[in-house]
Amino acid sequence: MAKTSTGYWVYRAFSRVYPAAIKLVAGAGHQKAKAWVDGRDNELWQQLERGRSTLPGRVAWFHAASLGEFEQARPVIEAFKEQYPTWGIVLTFFSPSGYLIRKNYTGADVVTYLPSDSPENSVRFLDVVRPDLALFVKYEFWPFYLLELRDRGIPAISFSAIFRPNQIFFKPWGRFMRLVLSSFSLIYTQDEASARLLRRIQMPHTEVAGDTRFDRVIQIAESVGKLPLINTFRGDGKVLVLGSAWPMDVKVVLEAILALPLEIRPKVIVAPHELTPDHLTELDNWPGYQSLRYSAALPETATTANLMIIDNIGMLSSIYKYADIAWVGGAFGSGLHNILEAAVYGIPVLFGKPKFRKFKEATDLLRQGGAFSCGTVAQATSQVGSLLTDKVACKAAGEVASAYCQKHAGATEIVMSGLHRVIGVRQIADQ
Repeated sequence: MAKTSTGYWVYRAFSRVYPAAIKLVAGAGHQKAKAWVDGRDNELWQQLERGRSTLPGRVAWFHAASLGEFEQARPVIEAFKEQYPTWGIVLTFFSPSGYLIRKNYTGADVVTYLPSDSPENSVRFLDVVRPDLALFVKYEFWPFYLLELRDRGIPAISFSAIFRPNQIFFKPWGRFMRLVLSSFSLIYTQDEASARLLRRIQMPHTEVAGDTRFDRVIQIAESVGKLPLINTFRGDGKVLVLGSAWPMDVKVVLEAILALPLEIRPKVIVAPHELTPDHLTELDNWPGYQSLRYSAALPETATTANLMIIDNIGMLSSIYKYADIAWVGGAFGSGLHNILEAAVYGIPVLFGKPKFRKFKEATDLLRQGGAFSCGTVAQATSQVGSLLTDKVACKAAGEVASAYCQKHAGATEIVMSGLHRVIGVRQIADQ
């Protein structure tokens, strides 16, 4: 049925063009594209074969697009490992920004890139990995992989999924992608609105579970250790943490802080989204600040600086613990980053405009008063100043943010209950 669809052949053509386009971009010097191409050479297949040979029993395959989706997958991976300790776990990534940071993640037995989606790669990948179960996070709907899983009778589950009316699944010309979507044995959505969209197109096996990111940020908050240098830097004053910061976020926030009266001006911790030498050097020399890189910090220098630059990956979710206010980057550009990492600590969360509206947690917290959106330096100055001077309002906003995270916890348990059912049915079928 799939191969008779025009959409199938259009997507098949796209699947040939896309890797070729990435290679052209990589050849022009784009580092992320180069990492994408280099990660999918013959060594990838050898890595998969070696890794799979060490897993004698059943295998669960988890796929995440990048680092953010991995954080959604992580509580499910770890719950699965605890409850099914004899199963092997294969974890794949689409993006270098996920794979390069988490390639040594010990919760999975094999961590690799996912070969690009094509009829040939999907057959070869499943022949090598031989998964008994496949799990995809949020937006991951790779047609050839999903259709091949369906043809082999291998259960596929999507969790923390979110859908919008403008997606192709809900368009008159989206017949092929609706067929792809029907390959899932279970789809766990983040919200009821997504589930309603799926029911409208008669998509079976749809349930609302919520977003597993809430479980993950609560895990982090409960287990975070002490960061002595950050604590020393903070001292007795106020701290604003600027996390996942793009250049526009940095410009708006640092200029806004300098516009505040000196007596209420907080210290700033900046965690850039990309640790490029040029960006770090610019932060080193930002006018009006005494800056210090975390990698070079000592207790005596941390007490004299008012701008701490986090020049590593992996600390940000723990650093938010030391903030009085957080600004999360991305909304000026490609899209807002994870505000839940900050909100879970019970602090007000700020971000830019306009790329936040597709993030449910952002719109929810804006409406409830736990978050604030500022599009200009003047707006940021006013909002930060108000929160710093009105302790009651600042505390109330933080309590809204924390309560929101706690209220939406529990998606991992719901997903795991579905996996128990799927695995139980498959075990009976195999007998």
